[in-house]
Amino acid sequence: MRRVKDVLDNYDSAEDTDKNKIQIIEWFQEHPGERFDISEVHQKLGDEMDIGRTRTGQILKDLDEENVLDSHGEQRKAYKLSENILIPARYRIITGLRHLYTIVDIKRWGVVGFLAQATAVWLLLTLPFWLISILLVFTPIDRFGPISQNEIVLSTIGMTGWLLFFIIIITILQKLRYLIK
Repeated sequence: MRRVKDVLDNYDSAEDTDKNKIQIIEWFQEHPGERFDISEVHQKLGDEMDIGRTRTGQILKDLDEENVLDSHGEQRKAYKLSENILIPARYRIITGLRHLYTIVDIKRWGVVGFLAQATAVWLLLTLPFWLISILLVFTPIDRFGPISQNEIVLSTIGMTGWLLFFIIIITILQKLRYLIK
């Protein structure tokens, strides 16, 4: 396993080809795990590096041969940063947050889709309370840590009430959406 910084240190930033390789590697580290073909890389970096599409393809091929990038496909090759290169945590965190944002993106899913996903998350949060309530019914103890059985049951009922409320709202909104179309 190599660090991206160690890989970048192998290239001389004074030389044009190495400078372009450094820019491409830095760009790939900002997009960990994602694959891009020559056109996409050239579209994003070609103007900045002031090189053509063919030269971008040659640099990507060189980086693939140097085991910095991995290529996938035969006719339309896609490249991604090699698995044996460690990416700084901040880029992995940013990528993870980008994926999480797509879950709650109202523009992508619409209001009904967003509420449906929020309801599914709420259902997952409610299930442990139901399991603890059932556990307390069948065990001789009347407390679960500092929380009494009554408090857990009330929380479970309250969370289930909100869950049912969200399900009803989503159903109504979905019906309205189909009626309006």
